Amino acid sequence: MKRAGAALLAGAVIMLYGGCASNNPTQVVPPTVTVTIQAIGAVTLAGAAGAVSGTITTDSMITDVSMKILDSTGTVDKSADFTLNYSQTAYQGKQSVDLTSDLATSITAKSGDLPGTYVLDIVAAAGSVTKEAKMNFSVTGTPVTEASLTLGAQLAAPNSLLDADDMTTYSISTIDPSIEASIDAIFYYSSVVSPPELSFVSPSVAQGSPFDSWTDKAASEFEDVTNSVTYSTISTQEQINYLWTSGAEQTRLTLYQGQVIVIHTHDGQYKLVQIQTIDGSDASATMNIKGLY
Repeated sequence: MKRAGAALLAGAVIMLYGGCASNNPTQVVPPTVTVTIQAIGAVTLAGAAGAVSGTITTDSMITDVSMKILDSTGTVDKSADFTLNYSQTAYQGKQSVDLTSDLATSITAKSGDLPGTYVLDIVAAAGSVTKEAKMNFSVTGTPVTEASLTLGAQLAAPNSLLDADDMTTYSISTIDPSIEASIDAIFYYSSVVSPPELSFVSPSVAQGSPFDSWTDKAASEFEDVTNSVTYSTISTQEQINYLWTSGAEQTRLTLYQGQVIVIHTHDGQYKLVQIQTIDGSDASATMNIKGLY
């Protein structure tokens, strides 16, 4: 009986171990996902779209793809400042997609964006497994040149006339008739308004000597954009163009220190000026300005 009981016990142990072995779950291997960004084409403030090349692959099925644009630190979402195009359906049911030919991925800067470095961030998923890839890209525009100038009102020694297209000044008393049509701004003390003021005046509305004798007067215009921009952040022509608001232009603009002005020139271009200092308050006043052209 003791031997029989021992045999039964041994058999129970064998069956117990056997039962546990038969219930071991099958090991599940998670899918692999690879995201590769190969290149990003030129993205310009002039509107050029940068095509994005690369691939997304998995040994399972791609279930989701998301993209965004970050600032140069990779922490602040700047997607709203760009048009980021990519197909959000073309990857469905596939193990591999090309970012260019399948998803048509491209980046376009919006008007008013700042030039500089940004980061494209792509995340792809196969089920619960995700993979992220990032690549820096630059937004560029047409560079501008800065000039520092001194202008004087009509009785001051410095020149009063400004050709903003190349930030060149001319004397109000000795201007060559061939230059008249290129003058965009006249720094002038006007006593015909109340109260009298220092202004930028368009030749198209300038009166008195010597302007009455000019045969070709530029129809230039001005817009005060001081509240819309920080002068030091402007480095491209596209940024200056963006500041101009149709309908807000003036042909006579009162001047003050710190003011930022867009000038719509005789050539149909947009140039930017900041008033650095104004010394005096009459026809002998002078002012220092910076200009981007």
